[in-house]
Amino acid sequence: MIGRNIAPSRRDAIRALAALSISLPTLAYAAPAETCPAAVSERWSALLSAYREAQAAEDAYDQGVIEPFFVGIDKNDQAAWRKAAKPITSAMWDHLERLGDERLAAEKALMECPSPDASAFAVKYLIAHGNGRDIDYWDDLLEAEAEQFSGRA
Repeated sequence: MIGRNIAPSRRDAIRALAALSISLPTLAYAAPAETCPAAVSERWSALLSAYREAQAAEDAYDQGVIEPFFVGIDKNDQAAWRKAAKPITSAMWDHLERLGDERLAAEKALMECPSPDASAFAVKYLIAHGNGRDIDYWDDLLEAEAEQFSGRA
């Protein structure tokens, strides 16, 4: 189970491990903004909302329930991290993992949807590579969309 051996970068570790459990995405090539049908924009908006809701739910639970156990602990003191994690029940870890799985499913659906415009493409890039995250399995999809938007495809 993810999260049992909590580490200083537990959030990144949880996300990275969970990300490894999903299959590689099927490439979804973006259409240039001027030829993107309205249905794609509507689908993108719905998927982005679902992703943001799932991310917010995961963050709220992590920050409100899990993280308080680790307040004030030196991030280099692994023994202290393990001790602080002991009161966290398996049900709590399971709930956080379920929330992470829901976010990953929403992320996968969003990433596989063609970007209706450059702004949407930027959101995808930031999901994959923002805030120190480096999820390179999205790189082929991002490159294909970048080529579409650059006119090189």
